[in-house]
Amino acid sequence: MLHNIKDQQDHLLVDLAENIVAQTTIPITHHAALRAGFAGYPVNPRWCVTKFQAWKTGQKWQEALQKGEMIIRSQDQMLVSNNQEQEIRKEESRSTECFKFSVWAKQLVSHQLSIISH
Repeated sequence: MLHNIKDQQDHLLVDLAENIVAQTTIPITHHAALRAGFAGYPVNPRWCVTKFQAWKTGQKWQEALQKGEMIIRSQDQMLVSNNQEQEIRKEESRSTECFKFSVWAKQLVSHQLSIISH
């Protein structure tokens, strides 16, 4: 069930629940506490402070998911901030707009060149 994959920024990919993953810098040793908080289990009184913080993070992510502040991205089932996903969509639309403009500009230039060459 554990997808502990390191990337360039020391983020780990952790399975929070079935078909839900998230990126985190929380150490692997605390991922069980993170999942417990996300699943709504109570805190273990024997946990150290850092495990409690991981549990609390999982609990906050679940609350944010329920409030719509976080979403599960459909293409990879990753839990992400709704604001982060909106920013990505804005960037994609901006790049699409630039592409549309550049195609339009190329068509205009080629049309003008054809007029000049006649």
